[in-house]
Amino acid sequence: MNEFIYYKIIGERIKKKREERCMTQEDLAVLVHISRPSITNIEAGRHLIRIHYLYQIAESLDVSVHDLIP
Repeated sequence: MNEFIYYKIIGERIKKKREERCMTQEDLAVLVHISRPSITNIEAGRHLIRIHYLYQIAESLDVSVHDLIP
């Protein structure tokens, strides 16, 4: 499997969890202390997410990191 497909899957899972919590990308960006365009790129799988951001996103969405990684 192409390694970039993992980032696509992670992004899709982040977006799904964010939408389930009725959060906007801006809401999540503020909680994680990154820009809204960065959240957009992460959710689209275009941005290689750093591990500490993955943990912050999981915490902000009240899920485990394991819920986000394939």
